[in-house]
Amino acid sequence: MFVSFTKVFLYVKIYSKKRGEILMKLEYVIRILFDLMSKKTVSATYLAEKYGISKRSVYRYVECLERAGVPLYSVRGKNGGFSVMDTYRLSST
Repeated sequence: MFVSFTKVFLYVKIYSKKRGEILMKLEYVIRILFDLMSKKTVSATYLAEKYGISKRSVYRYVECLERAGVPLYSVRGKNGGFSVMDTYRLSST
C-alpha cells in the first residue's frame, strides 16, 4: 500500500488557514509518520512530549495521516499507542 506526500499535504492544508502554519503542520505530520514507521507502537504522550505539542494536536495529525490513506491502527491500554500496518510503504510520486 502506497500513499504519496502530495496526498498528505492536501489533508494538512485543509486544517490550516495560513501558509506558514501549513508548512509547520506538514513537518509535524511527516515526523510523526516516520516515528510510526520506525517503531512498533508509539503513544500520543510520547509524540506530544517529543515534539512539544499537545496530545490533541497529535490526535489531529494522526487523523490527517488516516485521511490521506496511511493504514494506521490504535492499541488501547497501558502499552498502547498508534501503529502503521507492516505492509505500508511510502510512494515517491
